[in-house]
This record gives sequence, structure tokens and C-alpha cells, in this order.
Amino acid sequence: MSQPIRLEFAPRDARAELQIRLQNAPLKHAEALLSGYELLQGLHDRGVLDLLRGGLGSSDKVLSIIVEAAKTPQAIIATRNLLILSKLVFTLEPELLENTIKAVQPGHATGAERNARCP
Repeated sequence: MSQPIRLEFAPRDARAELQIRLQNAPLKHAEALLSGYELLQGLHDRGVLDLLRGGLGSSDKVLSIIVEAAKTPQAIIATRNLLILSKLVFTLEPELLENTIKAVQPGHATGAERNARCP
């Protein structure tokens, strides 16, 4: 009678696998890492990282200031006006808007005029 083949796997060490991947990452992703370092240095040079760190530390206070400012009658009216204006702008035909701009700015060429000039 045949005997079943015993198949045993070695126990898997997930931490060791992660360690190996981490050790190989600089070689595999060297160009991306260098770009990331350059980006970080640029953000640091311009003070953006300090600004973000400060904002993160005082996020509750900043959020409460924004909420208080948004609750004012002027902010509510401005938001409503922006919504109404956006509805109006989205209903305009592009040709009408282009002709209006052309009337205001005599040197402005419309899309049809630009297309006629291009081969």
C-alpha cells in the first residue's frame, strides 16, 4: 500500500523577511530615494516642514479658528454667493464666454481664430 508523502514547511519568520526587504530597498529604489531626499531637503530649506510641524502641534486650535471664521454671517453669504456664481458659470456656453472675453480684451483671440491659424 502507498504511503502519503510528508510535506513540511519550515516556519516562516516574517520579521526576517521584512528585514531582508528593507536591506535591499536602497539598492532597488535608489533613484526614488534620492528624489525623495531632494524633495525633503527643498521642503526643509523653504521652511515648509517647520510650518507643517507647527500646524500639526496646534491643529486643534487652528481648526477651532477656521470653524469660528466659517460660522460668521459674511462667510456664509460668501459661500452661498460662490455656489450661485459657480452654477451660473457652469451653464455658460464656451463661445459666449470667449466672445465676452474678446470684447473686454481686444487683443484676445478666440478658440476658433486660434484653430484657423494653426495648420
